[in-house]
Amino acid sequence: MKIGDNILITESAYGSDLLTIGKEYEVLDFDFDGEPVVTLDDGYKIGLCLNQIEYKLKPTNNKPKQYQIGIDTFQRAEANMTKEEILSCVRFNIDKYVWRKKGQDKEDFEKIIDYAAWALKQMK
Repeated sequence: MKIGDNILITESAYGSDLLTIGKEYEVLDFDFDGEPVVTLDDGYKIGLCLNQIEYKLKPTNNKPKQYQIGIDTFQRAEANMTKEEILSCVRFNIDKYVWRKKGQDKEDFEKIIDYAAWALKQMK
């Protein structure tokens, strides 16, 4: 899950007054616990507790063309690597994006956020 993805709410323990069942909410950010932040119908922003709702992730397809080849890279890694191996790759990739200088800071920070969110997901 990353910023810009949409979450379709299929059931909620929050109650119908906060989340609209059947509505898609765009992921705007992640809170300190790594939970996605969305804007509610009334304009308030909250972090969703993913363990309290049922949802379907509807990712945006804004990946570069070379990565649009079927199975997602993260899903492939989760299917073939241990949690420790994944976390090692995450540390390496975050370090790589922190240290390189290429004039695309925004893209690098977005990639760092994606990797950090993936690491948090693996730690749950």
